[in-house]
Amino acid sequence: VSTQSTGAVLHCLQGEHWNHHPQTWTTLLRNKDDEIWDIFITYQGEFPASLLDYDGVVITGSLNSAYDDIPWVKNLNNMVHDAVYSDKCPKLIGACFGHQLIAHAIGGKVDKNPIGKRVLKIEDVAIFDELKTLPFVERAMEKYKIDLPKTLCVFESHGDSVISFPENLPFKVQILAKSPTTDIEMYFIGSKVLGVQGHPEMIKEDIKERIFIEKTLTSKDIEAA
Repeated sequence: VSTQSTGAVLHCLQGEHWNHHPQTWTTLLRNKDDEIWDIFITYQGEFPASLLDYDGVVITGSLNSAYDDIPWVKNLNNMVHDAVYSDKCPKLIGACFGHQLIAHAIGGKVDKNPIGKRVLKIEDVAIFDELKTLPFVERAMEKYKIDLPKTLCVFESHGDSVISFPENLPFKVQILAKSPTTDIEMYFIGSKVLGVQGHPEMIKEDIKERIFIEKTLTSKDIEAA
């Protein structure tokens, strides 16, 4: 029986200048050289047969909304719903659109940002103590002999936010962080599902070469990222 770990990146971010983005995630998350990572271009209709076939799954950002009535978004919502409700749910990370889509797939409310405009900046994210109690965070703090700060500096780029979760879910939902523009900046569902509104994977070169061209970030912002 093979014990080789497998992962999937569900790439949802349109544009040729983001073709490298799945590799950013695999580089960040790869623990062993022999891990197998599959990449699916979801907005082109590429999907795995089941998310349950993988040990870990990443859902990236996107130009679309989690509630868009288009085939690939609806399909992704259905797949995520089935995975989260399964006893065999893989480790699942959603960033930005992915964070919103997971919440939407299980009945959460996702809508336009409460502040009434798009967020495109570096934000100070307030970390709740609950984050430190998660087993994988405890292991990381022990391994690297660190403690989490009260705030983290995170790059944000989103027009939507997670507004709320239903109260009658069969699994626990923990809110782990908030920012000046959303009260649900980070959450943890059950024991394997993590949602992050910001872009912790985003490297400085991406911000400078692909986002800074919009002239909404200053050089100081980029250095802070």
